Amino acid sequence: MDAERATNWVQAERGRAAVIALAEDLAAVDVTLLVFKGLHLSFCVAPSPDYRFARDADALVLSGSFERAGARIRALSRWHLDDTNVSAHWLTDRETGAHVDLHKRVLPPRFGSLGRDALRSHARVDRAAFGSRVLVPDTLDAAVFTVANYAKDSLGNFGSPNIRADLGLMERFGGLEPRDLAARLAAYELRRVGLLTFTHLAAEDRAWERYRDACAASAAEQLLAAAVSRTIVDFAGRSERLSFLVVRLVGDTPGNVLSSGSLAVARFVRDFMRLRGLA
Repeated sequence: MDAERATNWVQAERGRAAVIALAEDLAAVDVTLLVFKGLHLSFCVAPSPDYRFARDADALVLSGSFERAGARIRALSRWHLDDTNVSAHWLTDRETGAHVDLHKRVLPPRFGSLGRDALRSHARVDRAAFGSRVLVPDTLDAAVFTVANYAKDSLGNFGSPNIRADLGLMERFGGLEPRDLAARLAAYELRRVGLLTFTHLAAEDRAWERYRDACAASAAEQLLAAAVSRTIVDFAGRSERLSFLVVRLVGDTPGNVLSSGSLAVARFVRDFMRLRGLA
């Protein structure tokens, strides 16, 4: 094993140990965790935990109180709460040195309709990977996280753009099929977000056209998706907030777009004023 793969493996094992320990500690306050993103893929989909490097472990409060989880973490010496806000707790496991991002939700509010109940209905226990107290998503939900987060991060211009490798892994080892993913995206009101993502990917590699076409877009909708994709990439060089607003405007739910779009505009104006020293 080369040095890079060994580093990936060690990092994954630290993250796994931290999430298992955190789930045990939070069980005392009736909180159940779901592990997702890179750590889930490394242990539940990839043939080996050295699949790729993950800076931190991502877990979701799938049931129970996010606020109660934060209070429990503060009361335990094992955990250092590095930062917190209304949607996430960032903590360090003093025993393993692993960093855990504990999320209240997997996607921003009003960005599709992927909620905890739907996730729980598809989730399962993988005792060999994470013991009995941690749930893992099914392959389709994991793929939805990947697609939606890529779009949210301005088509990979912010965050870690692992989408090509991650979806390829799920296709090869998890049985992911374009038609099934398109149906799950539509069920979560994220079909157009999927269309946008795969239009962008297909412009670079025609292998992704199967996923784009599975989103059942008309010719006019595909042209619009291509234009919006270029706009997002252009805006990403100016403001993450501005490009995210454009992503939201292609959502499947007009009511959500209106409210969340207004919030995104307000945040963009606030950030602009701060940059100019006006607030």
